[in-house]
Amino acid sequence: MAHRCLERLKSELRAVLAGTAAGSTAEEIAVELGAHPGTTNKRLHRARKQLRKILR
Repeated sequence: MAHRCLERLKSELRAVLAGTAAGSTAEEIAVELGAHPGTTNKRLHRARKQLRKILR
């Protein structure tokens, strides 16, 4: 079920969630994805919000 829920998210949102699940910080994820840390934080916030809605 969790996998199906995650599939509903855009790939960039899944990527930041996967990074945090692996224990990486937003800054580390930003470097890995080649994005700005602020963008990574926004994506993380958006991913968590969308995932909450999906799981309800």
